[in-house]
Amino acid sequence: MDLVSRYYKTERRVFDILNAGLNLKPRPATLAMKKTGKKDLVVVEVGVYYGDNARSLLRTLDIKKLYLVDPYKTYTCANTEVKMDDKIFESAKKKLRPWEKKIEWIRKYSDEAVNDIPDADFIYLDANHDYEFIQKDLERYYRKVKAGGILGGHDMKIYHLGTIRAVIEFTILRDLKLNAAPDDYWFVK
Repeated sequence: MDLVSRYYKTERRVFDILNAGLNLKPRPATLAMKKTGKKDLVVVEVGVYYGDNARSLLRTLDIKKLYLVDPYKTYTCANTEVKMDDKIFESAKKKLRPWEKKIEWIRKYSDEAVNDIPDADFIYLDANHDYEFIQKDLERYYRKVKAGGILGGHDMKIYHLGTIRAVIEFTILRDLKLNAAPDDYWFVK
């Protein structure tokens, strides 16, 4: 296992231990959406995992409908196998039960799910961080963001070079203003 893979796997374990059951602070892209003052938002999160960020979105934003996209199938990212299964899905559902009337689960990969969601005010990408996946997710999901809405994402970290490369290329090719804060990036459409 290479150094990047070992680092990613170790960081994931530390994250899970430190954040088990904690109320995570809203991520910077979420706070940028909150600052717009918009209400009755249609929001999409691509890559839900245990649902911690989804819970933060629901607590922070005035959400009318939240689409949660995740197939809950094991995949490879940064040469590391990321275990996903029904047990993790059930844990996320339990965590988000207080908001279940606002949530629609879409258990598909991001490329399959894009046609199942309406245009949205805020879309947050946190799925596979390998270059080819984030590049395609940026292209597909940016089209689904309403004017004045935000497309954001997670893991702008040095060991996620694929994310960094895809975000920078997307910014340059579309002549966009890139907003960034620790671990997050976002674009206002």
